[in-house]
Amino acid sequence: MPTVHTSERDVDDLTILRLYGDLAASPEDTELETFKSVLGALINRGRRDIAINLAGTRLVDAEGLGELVSGLKRARHLGGRMALIAPAERVKKLLAVTKLDTVFKLFASEQEAIERWSREPHRPDRRETPVERQPLNSACI
Repeated sequence: MPTVHTSERDVDDLTILRLYGDLAASPEDTELETFKSVLGALINRGRRDIAINLAGTRLVDAEGLGELVSGLKRARHLGGRMALIAPAERVKKLLAVTKLDTVFKLFASEQEAIERWSREPHRPDRRETPVERQPLNSACI
């Protein structure tokens, strides 16, 4: 029976979450539920900047991508960031086809993530920044 194992380490404000196993739907959905609960627990503990190391993950399916996107949205909503480290070639192709490679920051290694994370200040995504609305001027209508 396939299963997902995780380990984590904190480096300053960055949490690296190592994922071992497939991030895919199963008859029992244990893999996705495990990932979802671990990621949720990190965020609930106040860890907002998370890099997920996928080096130990061969397969990510549509539901797995959905959980990654859900985690990213939750982290961003709370002012954080999420990145992916060392996705397998198959996973990179899936990210490219779905254009999620433009949404997630991708790093080749944990060391690269640590070095670049500290140098790159967090800039909220333009879609996250509220737009200031101007009242309509009835003279213009």
